[in-house]
Amino acid sequence: MNRAIVCSATLGSTSILLGAYGTHGLSETFGQFPQMMTAYQKAVDYQIYHSIVILVLGMGAYIPRLKLPPYLWTSFALSVLLFSFPIYFWALGGSRAWVQVTPWGGIGLFISWVLLIRFTWLNRDLK
Repeated sequence: MNRAIVCSATLGSTSILLGAYGTHGLSETFGQFPQMMTAYQKAVDYQIYHSIVILVLGMGAYIPRLKLPPYLWTSFALSVLLFSFPIYFWALGGSRAWVQVTPWGGIGLFISWVLLIRFTWLNRDLK
């Protein structure tokens, strides 16, 4: 079983559900708190974009000469959880304190991209 692809499918499908719920189920809340709507949409966007990145990394496992270390997709997945899910909890009625976790997820996403650059650089001669 390719765990990266399972993770990608899970994150991707939940981003669709959470995006739809935000649009249809939270419209009254977002009407009162437009800043919350912007944050919520950003969380959904980042989650779907990075689930696609995780999918591509998972598919890389099927390229024989490409040895992607599992920490690449895991780093993206954990960072998405730290970035998006605190915003969801806040929007669904949780404490605003949840949002203070979000910057850590953003830093994690940045580090994940840097790790991908590093991996690519170290394997630049792979053909």
